[in-house]
Amino acid sequence: MVNQINEITDNTLNLSAIFCEKIESLCSTLNSFVKTESEDDLHKSRVAARKLESLFRSFGHLSLNEKYKQYFSGTKELIKLLGVTRELDVCIGMTKDYLKLIKIQNYYLLLFLKNLERTDASKRKQIMKSDLLNNFVSEEIAMTEFFTSEFSSIDKTNLQKLFGFIIPEMYDKITDYIDRFIKKPDSKTLLHNMRIKSKPLRYNMEFAIEYCGMNLKHQHAGIKELVEIAGKIHDIDVLTSKLQMFERAASKVKNNYIRNKSVKIFISYLKGTRKQDIEKLHELLESFAKNKFREKLIKTLNFK
Repeated sequence: MVNQINEITDNTLNLSAIFCEKIESLCSTLNSFVKTESEDDLHKSRVAARKLESLFRSFGHLSLNEKYKQYFSGTKELIKLLGVTRELDVCIGMTKDYLKLIKIQNYYLLLFLKNLERTDASKRKQIMKSDLLNNFVSEEIAMTEFFTSEFSSIDKTNLQKLFGFIIPEMYDKITDYIDRFIKKPDSKTLLHNMRIKSKPLRYNMEFAIEYCGMNLKHQHAGIKELVEIAGKIHDIDVLTSKLQMFERAASKVKNNYIRNKSVKIFISYLKGTRKQDIEKLHELLESFAKNKFREKLIKTLNFK
């Protein structure tokens, strides 16, 4: 393992250095998670893996080396593994927040929570038993050595030009979903696709700001808000589905009126929250067109 992440300066900035920094950052968070098994370190590992994946997706056309494909594939497998508890972790947190809000230790919702935590613990063991974590970390030096030479010629000037192409192209890929979602705001499929396509755009904007000093903070804030609101709506949908499954199971039990009522009230609360978030997202997406988001993005990137 590389013990210290070297600080990137203007003199050392190139695409190789960015790849190496993100690899080292991911391996560092993975090592912490293996030691602590904490939810916070798991979350940091997921985010670090997603950022590295965004680099792979954005710059894959620049490398024909088989190792690039191999390391990209390994990163995707890692994301898949780390994601097995993601939705459960969120559902557990949202249920706990609701119980705090109502200030009642509802027996049936506590039972629902216990079921979630039991499943989460089982999935967490699945992560810890996998060899993928240690295997990925063991490749850290080999990966950084590979990337040290692979993209060293792509300096800050070249990166700025590349971001000038990549970022507008990524935005264009989500505009179709945005237009259709505005017309069909209840479509979970459109919401999911729009959210997934927006994540790499968000991270590439972060890279452009962090490493190239590009003035994208306003546009990045808009895309970040899109991802966060859409993610919250998705999480509500997942939790609602799990509650409905719990409710159906309860309907087969005698004297289940109180249980069903507790679950129905929680679901009603979630639906109300979802409606508010849909309205926020709808307003945000309409503001993109109204405020000429793409035109301003192109102007900021000085790309014609």
